[in-house]
Amino acid sequence: MSLASFCVLTVSMLLIGFTFLFLINLNMMIGDVEAQNEVIVFLDDNLSDTQTELIGQEIIAVGNVSSVVFYSKEQGFEDIKSRIPNSAELFEYIGDDSPLPDSYRVKIADLDEISTALMAINRIEGISQVQAPTDFIGILTSLRSAFTVIAGAVLAALLIVCIIVISNTARASVDTRRREITIMKLVGATNEFIRIPFFIEGLSMGILSGAFSAALSYITYNMIDNLLTNSDTTLFTALGIGGLIPPGTLALPYIAATIGGGALISAIVTGFSTHKYLKV
Repeated sequence: MSLASFCVLTVSMLLIGFTFLFLINLNMMIGDVEAQNEVIVFLDDNLSDTQTELIGQEIIAVGNVSSVVFYSKEQGFEDIKSRIPNSAELFEYIGDDSPLPDSYRVKIADLDEISTALMAINRIEGISQVQAPTDFIGILTSLRSAFTVIAGAVLAALLIVCIIVISNTARASVDTRRREITIMKLVGATNEFIRIPFFIEGLSMGILSGAFSAALSYITYNMIDNLLTNSDTTLFTALGIGGLIPPGTLALPYIAATIGGGALISAIVTGFSTHKYLKV
């Protein structure tokens, strides 16, 4: 029964651990995509350098703005030239003067409040147009909200199922020693005296199971991270995502949480499983 308890607890902690790792990485990827969304603020023509700089300061003062980068019309013109190969004749007709306006590239800190920031930016004098991927941002914010609800529901459901399975296994383990508990109770042992050995056994089993599942999860996660990092996969690059969260960043918190969670769940469930056998 001890071996069965160890296996059940290990599998339960693996399920919760892998689900948690998947969810936090998915949440980070959505955040990375959100962080790359830029609002382009086009400026009026014939503004002085002082006026242009003041507009940048006013954009920062709007609030909910994480960064403001000036993008000159000359730089924009050169970027267009570099992206269109074999087009020298076309640009000869245009000349060296850039037909583009100066602009600011603005990143919004909280995309849920982007509409408020855009309205405040549009009220600044000297701005001719503001372009923002509002439709895409709306999809991302809705996706993040839905993901948060689903993630919470999945983790809660897994935790409940694991507690029920562990509880049944612990009760079966305690049931095999009900005669021993009855005898101890009849000779005058207190409830605490009977519960403490089972509590310590459950605590020890939880620590061992948590450590084993944490080690297995870390090895598997590290292998997946190396596979995605060292391969020629371009999915992360195409989406502008840096990849998975580094294993070293997650190692200590994850191992501590897994061992602590396993020990706590196993000890508490095992302790409560002895309750009905103490009524002699």
